[in-house]
Amino acid sequence: MKNKYQIILLFGLIFYGFDHHNLDAKVWTIDECVDSAMVYNKNLKINSNNIRISEIKQSEVKSNLYPKLDVNFDYKYFASLPYQLMPLSIFNGPTGQFKEAQFGVPHNMSANALLTMPLYNASIYNGIKATEFGIEFNNLNYLKKEEELIFGIYNLYYNAQILNSQLAFVDSNIVNSRSLLKIVKLLEQQGMLKSSDVSKVELQLSQAELKKKNLETNIEQIINNLKFLIGYEDADNFEISKDISYEGVVELEKNTSLDLLIFDSKNSLLNSELKNLKQSKLPKIAAFANYGYTGFGYDEQPDPFLKFFPLAFVGIQGSISILNFTTNDKIDEKLIEIENNKLQIDYIMEKNDIDMKNFKNVKQNSYENINVVKKQIELAGDIYKQVLIQQREGTAFLTDVLLADNALRESQQEYVNAVVSYLKAELELKKQMNLLIKNNINYEYEKFK
Repeated sequence: MKNKYQIILLFGLIFYGFDHHNLDAKVWTIDECVDSAMVYNKNLKINSNNIRISEIKQSEVKSNLYPKLDVNFDYKYFASLPYQLMPLSIFNGPTGQFKEAQFGVPHNMSANALLTMPLYNASIYNGIKATEFGIEFNNLNYLKKEEELIFGIYNLYYNAQILNSQLAFVDSNIVNSRSLLKIVKLLEQQGMLKSSDVSKVELQLSQAELKKKNLETNIEQIINNLKFLIGYEDADNFEISKDISYEGVVELEKNTSLDLLIFDSKNSLLNSELKNLKQSKLPKIAAFANYGYTGFGYDEQPDPFLKFFPLAFVGIQGSISILNFTTNDKIDEKLIEIENNKLQIDYIMEKNDIDMKNFKNVKQNSYENINVVKKQIELAGDIYKQVLIQQREGTAFLTDVLLADNALRESQQEYVNAVVSYLKAELELKKQMNLLIKNNINYEYEKFK
């Protein structure tokens, strides 16, 4: 069962009065903060766009399978026609002697349409498969960014709640110190206490007031950071719930951690890239067809002309890599990357198992400590009231009152420490079990169960 500890009731037991927050402000739950961040957080939008880029990249790679049609044309004017050496033996002259000659006309132009289509190219098919793994990898990275964002929101929200708890404790302590200060000043006037006793209480009160000021500053900073993450710009209409909830020690449903899923997806991507490198040595075959015209022009007398001649052909082109040391080195590099990635998976699995055990133990211990410290706070509050009454009656010294007050403050701090430890362990457990993300696609792999 969920056990909610109402801090306001506890503060009432230890002389805490009213909560002076803005009554008109909207109280945001942690789920509402997460929902707002999913819509308005700019960093999350950037990662969403990266997924879209990877999908477009896949479409780009697939387009390599489609026919391509290129149209090109050119025009050349030869101010000086190119020379060729003609062997004189053609004209029954001596062998080994040549005569320069200029061929062609000044105006040359051509226009061609070239159609090409791959018939077999293993790199294209492997590239398409690699983009599929790339999309999955980017999706998982998006979920990781989403998880980090939610983790940050929970962390800030819990910190703000804890600091509010501390602030409530400090407020109650200030009330106690002010009441005590009135009493010791009255006793000083009656000659029953020394001025140094008054100074001790004044110091205690000053320390509490300084701590309150620091807490309020820290809370404001945390709230500003929280509003930034969730994309909320209203400076005033924002409050968080003061109630800290404890689920107790509940067995959570375990999913594979995103870190494992990301590295497994990366392993698939690396193997796809390795396959592509190995198959790059296979032949590449493409068909092509060309149709065009070549034009020749002569603009001088006595016989200027402009004539065009058609040019058409079809064919098949193939290429194969015979010797490429660069590819061999890249294959060796990729094999090492795959090995390192597998080692990383093993490392994460072993570390997650240890972390899970530790976080469960911390959560159990912290939950038990919270229940114990609650009673200690109530007891310390009762003792303080009793000692204060005894001091008024003259049966207890000021030192006894200060000791009782310190005992109460220590119990309060122990409570805060236990709550921090519990919430941190719970948050880490949910992260390890992949339970922070809402509507998460379950990338569950049997090998990780």
